Amino acid sequence: MKYFVLGAIASGMLLYGMSLIYGVTGTLDIPTLSQTILESKADSAKNVVLILGLVMLITGIAFKLGAVPFHMWIPDIYHGAPTAVTLYLGTAPKIAAFAKEIGPDRIHLNTAVRPPAEDFAAALTRERMEELIHLFHPTAEIITEFSAKHAGHMQVSQEEIFSMLKRRPCTANQIGKIFGMHFNEVSKYLGNLIRNNQIRTECKNTSVYYAAINSKDKCNAHV
Repeated sequence: MKYFVLGAIASGMLLYGMSLIYGVTGTLDIPTLSQTILESKADSAKNVVLILGLVMLITGIAFKLGAVPFHMWIPDIYHGAPTAVTLYLGTAPKIAAFAKEIGPDRIHLNTAVRPPAEDFAAALTRERMEELIHLFHPTAEIITEFSAKHAGHMQVSQEEIFSMLKRRPCTANQIGKIFGMHFNEVSKYLGNLIRNNQIRTECKNTSVYYAAINSKDKCNAHV
């Protein structure tokens, strides 16, 4: 409730500030606004309204971004909400807005068919992701798995495979598709990495995934 109320107040200030600025200058074009502000007189009544509008505009944006000195409300709001709600409200709308500003031709959301690279990361179900696709513009597409129909053979080293497994766990077949390698060649590299204690295996949905062992896991193993 606090999040909703403060968010509504910030939105109201933002919109009211924009209306004051538009009422004084007749435009919201940033270069035109800049020129108008430079040419305005210090004792002008319109200048007072313009300054008030700019203050409200900046305040509304600072509330939305959690910028100083309007940042102290964020811990209080998030502290009283469940982690899942906090994660959704704090990230999904902002990611969607950021994607809209970039203006991509297509947006893909990749379902977590593989285990996450970090133990604390939780995967979203396909049904949950389908609820989020309309937040994006254009509407996002859900991609269930990597596909490389025309992948050619690449000269790849063991270090490159290990670097990829540090970013995301993969099956042997996925590694072969990504790098265009034969299964036997992939198995050779994976065997070397396992013997060097650099990667571990993890079963999920009847598939065997290979993931990099981070330094924390190695320390726990030695203890």
